[in-house]
Parts: sequence; C-alpha cells; structure tokens
Amino acid sequence: MIHTTASKAQALKNGRLLAIALTCFLLLAPSLAADLSAQNRAGPSTRPAYLLPDAALADSLSLSASNRDSFLRTGQVMVLYDDQPSTVLSPNPGRNKAIYQDMKKVGPSLGMELLAAYPMPKKLAQASNRELLIYTQLQQFKSMEGITYWSASRAENRVFYIRSSLVDNPSQRRPLQDPVPKSIEAVKTAWLLQEDSSFGNNLYSMRIQAPEPGYLELDLLNWEQIWYGIAPVLGPQGLICKISISMRGQYLLFYGNTAINAARVFGLDEKARTSYTNRMLALFWWFCGRLEIQESQLP
Repeated sequence: MIHTTASKAQALKNGRLLAIALTCFLLLAPSLAADLSAQNRAGPSTRPAYLLPDAALADSLSLSASNRDSFLRTGQVMVLYDDQPSTVLSPNPGRNKAIYQDMKKVGPSLGMELLAAYPMPKKLAQASNRELLIYTQLQQFKSMEGITYWSASRAENRVFYIRSSLVDNPSQRRPLQDPVPKSIEAVKTAWLLQEDSSFGNNLYSMRIQAPEPGYLELDLLNWEQIWYGIAPVLGPQGLICKISISMRGQYLLFYGNTAINAARVFGLDEKARTSYTNRMLALFWWFCGRLEIQESQLP
C-alpha cells in the first residue's frame, strides 16, 4: 500500500484509536482460538515421544518445576511478560543480561518467551561442520515464504510471510540470495525485507552472532513504522524478535523472545501475545524443517 505524506500524517494523528479498534476486532472475534498461554496447563503433548526432550536435558536448564514439567511433557514451554523483559527460559544464563538489554531497548509493553527442544538429526549431529551447517540454515530467509501459523482471530492456518528476502540496503532494497557462508562470523549484520500477510512489507535490521561455541543468536528489529492497513500499529524499532540456537548433545534448543511496544488495550494484552506466540512457534517448526532438509542433503 502506498501512503502519501498527507495521508500518513492523518493516519498517524488518528492511528492510535484506529489501531485499538482494529485490535479489538481481531482479538475479540467470535472465532478466537484458545489462548496458547494455557498450554503449560494442557494435557499430554501431541508430539511423538521420540521428539520429546529427556530428563537430563531438562535438568541442565534453570527451569522452575512447572516449566520443567511442561518442557518434558510437550517439548516446549512459554512465558508471557509485560514491560520488564523476561529471560527465565533462556538456555544460556551467561547471555541473559545482553538479551534483557536488547529487549528493553524497544520499551516493551508486552512480550513472550518460548523454549523448545528438537532432537538433532543423526547425520547432522555427526557432521564435523554441524555448527556451520546450522548457522547457514538459520539464514535461509527466502525459505520462510509460505510458512503458515495458526491465526487466533480467524481460527485457521494463515500464511505468515508472502515474501522474504535479504536486501542490499534500506534505500534500493534489491533482493539478495540467501548466504552460503564458508565460516562463522562473530557478528554479522544485514537488511531483511518481509511481506507479512497481516502487516504488509516491513524492513528489519538483522544481526546474527556466535558469542561462544555451540550457540548462535539472531535478532530482527523493525526499522520502519509497521501498519495494519491504514493504521500504524508499531513505531520504528518498536519490535524485536530474538532467536537463539543452543547445541546440547543430541538436542538443539530453540529459544525465542519477542518484545513489542504497542498501545495497551485493557484486557487484551494476553491475547495479543497469543498471536506473537503462534508466530514464534511457526518459526520454530520452520527451523526444524530446515534441519531435516539439511539432513537429507548430507551423504
């Protein structure tokens, strides 16, 4: 959608009220799905047993008793937070301070954490360059096109990203091929342009870093206003999505933390987080799919 300067000014003037109205419509629709935050209290996992983590992995993490139980039972656990970012699910306590500071920079009004485990495919686990292969798969942004997530407002699976590509710079935005790196860089930055089925085209600054062996961390920070139709819903640098991958023996730990600075709507915060939780889960399963594709390509 193209906005003229005048229309943008008018939209920004009235945007807060319109954004709240749209949020109420989306989040209070009669077809709203059950809140995913209830998963910690849900019944047995639908995952096959071979995809679930073992007790040794759970014991290596600093999880509360209830979070440990959910992690073992379902293979994942979630935590919701408000203006103070949470890192209680982080599998790498040495990174907690840096993660907290990154999330705090957006001035969050709400956020969520996800910790999920996935058994490393056999050939990948035995590969001498497995960390480089995982590093490469984490940057296959083009393959995000067409992945789906559960839309709470529509009670149906919905396409997440229509288009997804690295671009050369914020001005010209010429698409780039996904990288096939020959080595792991300590810190790498780039620009990512994604067309979201709900929020249109959005430019993100991307940073991927490897602060220590067996641990990778990817950050996406929105660089421009995010719109829902004509409503501005998130300002520049008002959303950060952090994904970390920890290699623990035969398992990979996927940790996601999303913080947003959005208008507060009484009674709707938890349901707003549900949408972001669904999206983070979609990214987790996208990454698991990339691991299986990598596995199929190994001799």
